[in-house]
Amino acid sequence: MSKFYTWLKEKTHEVLHYVKHGESKEKFMDSNAKDGLETLAAVIALILLVVLMAVLGQYLWNCVLCPLVSGVKKVQHWSQILGLHVLFFILF
Repeated sequence: MSKFYTWLKEKTHEVLHYVKHGESKEKFMDSNAKDGLETLAAVIALILLVVLMAVLGQYLWNCVLCPLVSGVKKVQHWSQILGLHVLFFILF
């Protein structure tokens, strides 16, 4: 018996048990009891990460890549690095 078949069989039994008994092994918090502080912290952390990536990317582009590779122009604004990141995310 393959590992995938065993895994699929276990998951099927878990789903059937959940449907019959209404219980799950996973213990998620009640969404009503959760305050928005964790969400706010995650959004602020995401914004700080994006800004840090863009500013650090601009610095590395202008101070490392431009002197090493001829024909590469300097980045004028950090938003260009952010746009380049989005473009690479779409392409790759």
